[in-house]
Amino acid sequence: MRHLILGCFLFCASADAQTAPTTAVLPTAGEGGAAVDRLLEQLAGTGKLEGPAACRRRLQIVTTDAVAAARRDLARSREDELGMRRAAAVSGARRAIERLLLQRVHLVAPLELVQARLALAQALLLNPADRAQAQATLAQLHRQAPGWAPRPRTLHPRLLAIWRTVERGAEPAAPAPADLHWIAARLGATQVVWLGRGGDRLRMAIFTAATSTQQIQSFPLVQDARQLRQQLCQMLAPGGICPAANKVPPGGSARTTPWYRKWWPWVTAGAVVVAASVAVSLAITLPSEQNDDKVDLLFRF
Repeated sequence: MRHLILGCFLFCASADAQTAPTTAVLPTAGEGGAAVDRLLEQLAGTGKLEGPAACRRRLQIVTTDAVAAARRDLARSREDELGMRRAAAVSGARRAIERLLLQRVHLVAPLELVQARLALAQALLLNPADRAQAQATLAQLHRQAPGWAPRPRTLHPRLLAIWRTVERGAEPAAPAPADLHWIAARLGATQVVWLGRGGDRLRMAIFTAATSTQQIQSFPLVQDARQLRQQLCQMLAPGGICPAANKVPPGGSARTTPWYRKWWPWVTAGAVVVAASVAVSLAITLPSEQNDDKVDLLFRF
């Protein structure tokens, strides 16, 4: 795909009466998303951030039934497609998509929606083919699952040709406020933040549950991992999400030098070894009548 989608991420900031608000991070499908996931996992564990894996598990529990029902609908739709029963195949695929969108599964497991959209597009190309509707379906797929791209030789040539036109013109879109409100309500979240890449820019949508408002911003994307980590902190700092302990000052470094790479522990250890060696040598070589079988060790630094 021409524009490599780095990832689209969902930040679910939940509040507890006894603790400070925490931020759970969920990535969507997309090549390069794992790299950002690792950076966000590094920011986790401070009491304010919950890693992507934990957030995914929490939200998948909510959507389990919808995913199972949608898979059954898709199985029947594929059987109808093989039997050239166009109307039944289209109906089954659309029913699966409705189930997934109702439970916002595309924000939890976007690949489930990808499969449903592809099944619908393929069914629409059965005789009589409706290319316009198939293209509209793939355009919705591109917006709702930014970062997804077909693997070689996995799509029918007609479907692949339509996809090539879609991916050149469509841009990843932020979820609707109603979708983020749904996520906030299910997780008891105070704030939901969506991140996604379009071309060489990062887009961020922040939904605040208390006011039911959503703000969308855009930032230039940096490639260096350390700078990207700093950029994520700066982007999230206005919402009070990024832990202060993990912020990197301008021109500073995100890492501290380990103790074993500093000079003073090794100088101290060397001095102790030398002093001990001298003391033992003196104890062995001095006459017994002078030391009375006793050795006094004195260490000075």
